Amino acid sequence: MWLARAAAYISAGVRVWVDIENAPQAWFFRPLLPALRARGAEVLVTVRDYGEVVALQRAAGEPFSVVGAVQHSSRLARAAAVLSRALALARWARGRGFAVAVSHGVRAHLLAAAGLRIPCVTGYDYEHASKALVHRWASEVLVPRVLLEQHLRPSGADLRKVTPYDGFKEELYLAEFQPDAAIYASLGLDPNRLVVTVRPPSFHAHYASAEGNALFFEVVRSLLCQPQAQLVITARDAEQRAAVAAMCRGDARVCLPERPVDGLNLIWHSDLVISGGGTMAREAALLGVPAISIFRGKAGVLDAHLEATGRLRRIGSAAELGELPLAAARGRRTPPAARRDLVDHLVSRILTHAGGTPAAPLP
Repeated sequence: MWLARAAAYISAGVRVWVDIENAPQAWFFRPLLPALRARGAEVLVTVRDYGEVVALQRAAGEPFSVVGAVQHSSRLARAAAVLSRALALARWARGRGFAVAVSHGVRAHLLAAAGLRIPCVTGYDYEHASKALVHRWASEVLVPRVLLEQHLRPSGADLRKVTPYDGFKEELYLAEFQPDAAIYASLGLDPNRLVVTVRPPSFHAHYASAEGNALFFEVVRSLLCQPQAQLVITARDAEQRAAVAAMCRGDARVCLPERPVDGLNLIWHSDLVISGGGTMAREAALLGVPAISIFRGKAGVLDAHLEATGRLRRIGSAAELGELPLAAARGRRTPPAARRDLVDHLVSRILTHAGGTPAAPLP
């Protein structure tokens, strides 16, 4: 009850700054942005021009400003890029009167908000990347409860700023999409044949590794030897698309989209999803689609939980793929229920940092 009352303490026009740096974050904020506005907040969004972020925001019809673009491979170059983008974000945000800043673990955004003395609410769901900046500079850190109970608390982490939420961040938006079988025709797929969606690992993220990249190409070569399989390979950028195209050599069974596709709809209409990153594998697992992770970094507790409950499988070589089904086996799937409770909980936590005067309570 107190949380609902606290969330009402925001007047119309209180300004919220949201920063989005990658595609999973774009999906994470998709239901949160309108929910924040419904509570009376004015929301301004900055994005990094990298991968599919800009296209996803345009597809959502969300206004935004582009700040920063480059992604680097080396640790030193990534650190320099974080500082450079933090300065650019601070220049953009200065004087705009933001009451609170919100991101999902964006270090540059945290530094910019701290420099401008704007309260910052952030979160994360993978524990093996460095979180020193997050816990030092954030006003509040939102994490899945399973991560709190299975990692943060046992490790003796400082929990003073940590607020847990139940479930997975992907559940925020999974119920938002509408299945549309027109995706088969739009991608040139035969719905009566096996559809395997493959998401490469990032070549430049903090978790990038030569081993992970090699496993991705090994898996694709193995799948190309399966005559019943149609492959949809969702490259993250032009560099990946060119590398995959060179390997597949115009194979008609391979679809390599040049523009972002509705990832959830693609997963829903796939028979198998193989992902080199965590988000698409979790999305598939939570939608009830057979999911395999080829991520070669340290497994996070969320993925370990899905693996322990039989919803996700991790492999370390193409030989572990096993036999693919001979025909499409989608069966009947039921979309997950909307997690309005999760949306409301996160929005309430954000708005407790916004100050302002009491607004009329929501009906």
